[in-house]
Amino acid sequence: MTYSEYFQPIATAFMHIALATGYELHFHAVKSQDPTERICEVRDIANDFIRKQVSGVLYHPLDYAFDEGAANRQILAVLKGARIPVVLFDSDVEVAPCRSAYDLVSIDNVLAGETVGRHLLEQGARNIHFLL
Repeated sequence: MTYSEYFQPIATAFMHIALATGYELHFHAVKSQDPTERICEVRDIANDFIRKQVSGVLYHPLDYAFDEGAANRQILAVLKGARIPVVLFDSDVEVAPCRSAYDLVSIDNVLAGETVGRHLLEQGARNIHFLL
């Protein structure tokens, strides 16, 4: 599973909040590069969460895997069946402009770039460069 460049700072913030409020936070990363094995790993992790009766899951949907859409929906269905709330991180499991019923924490990079550019122009900048 690939993570966006902002996953680490957000995960660190979650860890600090969990420690300060007496909650436990468990991270599980998918290690395999093989798409079929990655799907199996995520299913195993979801089943482990169910056995441990976790209170909720922050789920970064599988990407770049064969039929990841169906796999993500199956994994979410298993967690929903166990009544475990899920918040999606970085991307939805549905293709835009469609949206799933799950809460989603993400960023609109185009809108963010436009907002930054507009702010710089309002501050008087006339020669703006973006480095990706």
